Amino acid sequence: MVDFREKVAWTPELKKLLAPAMAHDPLNSICALEHDVAEGICSVVVGYERQKIVLAFVTRIDVGEFGKELVIVAGASQGHGNTKKSVPVFVALARKYGCEYIRIHTRLKALGRILYSQGFEFSEMVLRKQV
Repeated sequence: MVDFREKVAWTPELKKLLAPAMAHDPLNSICALEHDVAEGICSVVVGYERQKIVLAFVTRIDVGEFGKELVIVAGASQGHGNTKKSVPVFVALARKYGCEYIRIHTRLKALGRILYSQGFEFSEMVLRKQV
């Protein structure tokens, strides 16, 4: 069973866990993420098993054309099945903060399939070409 804790302080251990998730993001970096957490723009949720960190994700609240959205900015996991375990936590956080939607951007097709199987819908496709 994973014990989730919200608004966990940023640590070197979290930075090491989340850094690979940010390595190929052209719009964000682990340092920018660390800054946003320190400034209160984003917050960290950590999942523990037997007092050991097994997953973490960073969230923020956006307000836009669809109302309030809980945005999962970055996430990382050690172990199998932790994304599915996190989805109910995403929903609970969205409800807690009055969000109408949860938004997750990913380049990982496997993650997209997992989220789709958990009731998420595709809402956009982004393509890029270097010139």
